[in-house]
This record gives sequence, structure tokens and C-alpha cells, in this order.
Amino acid sequence: MQSKTTAWLLALGWAVTIAVLSLLPGRDLPKVDIMSADKIAHFSVYAILAVLFARVVLLTTAMNKPKLIQVVLICSFYGVLLEFAQDTFVPSRHFDWQDALANATGSLILFTPLGKWLTRLFTAQS
Repeated sequence: MQSKTTAWLLALGWAVTIAVLSLLPGRDLPKVDIMSADKIAHFSVYAILAVLFARVVLLTTAMNKPKLIQVVLICSFYGVLLEFAQDTFVPSRHFDWQDALANATGSLILFTPLGKWLTRLFTAQS
């Protein structure tokens, strides 16, 4: 069983990684010619974030629907916040509602059987 500290460090480390990548100037990011690839990346990154924070909840308390909703809302808010930060602090980046929607949709993976399975799998194997 993984320690609570390790679970927190992984979740927070992933959140910091997302922030760093989100706040890089656009010219420093790899060019993706396929629009949907960008949205798939946003979805995937926030799905991982939600699973990591769900693991923290599972290791500290019993998971229930209100806590699951809190994790989804926090991850979704974080995605919107970073979109605003891009628009405000990074000259070559802008707020994109489609990115924010992809972030929130990725967080919603926790409500799927796959998300529940991944959360429990990673918690049990750690």
C-alpha cells in the first residue's frame, strides 16, 4: 500500500507539471497540426490528474460520491484557472474554452467504470 505522502507528492507533482507546461510560451511547445490531438492531450492530462487526486482521497478517507464530485470540480477549476493564467501571463497563449472543456471532461473520467477501476488499481498496487 502506498503512503499518503507519496500519493500527495505524485498528485501535486503532476499538477505542477501541468502548470509548467500550460504556462510555457506557445513557441516552446511542439507544433500539433491535428486540432483533436490537442484536445485529446488536455483530456488525458486532466484524467490522470483526477485519478491521482482520487487516489489521495482513497488513501485518506472512504471514497463517496460527494468526494468524487469535489475532486472533479477541483481538477476542472484548476484547468480553467490555468487557461486564464495563460491568457493573462503568457503573451503568445490565450484562453481557450475548448481546452477548458477538454480539461473538465478529462476530470469526469472518475465517474466512468474505467476511472473507478484505475483509481482502485493504482491504489491497491502501490
